[in-house]
Amino acid sequence: MKPFDELKNHYPEVIGKMDKVFNSHEFIIRLAQDYQSLYICALYEHVKGNHPFKVTHGKLAQSLEDFDNLIEKIDNKPSKNIFGESSMAIVWRKR
Repeated sequence: MKPFDELKNHYPEVIGKMDKVFNSHEFIIRLAQDYQSLYICALYEHVKGNHPFKVTHGKLAQSLEDFDNLIEKIDNKPSKNIFGESSMAIVWRKR
């Protein structure tokens, strides 16, 4: 199984650990903390590109949309990414 698929299998568990309202950046940090080896493997799939973190995090964030039974989009706001830079992140609320 590919690292992204394995990480996605853990989304419900990680969502359960999040606050009632959270953003995609916060989710990715928690996912990376809880599943460091899988996260590194997912990053490595894009190591030859110029922006492995951006591509990987984009895929991880996009996959949250597959869990609309657990969460709903409520906003899109600036947030600090893993590098401390401000960028837009979707805000989610648990159902």
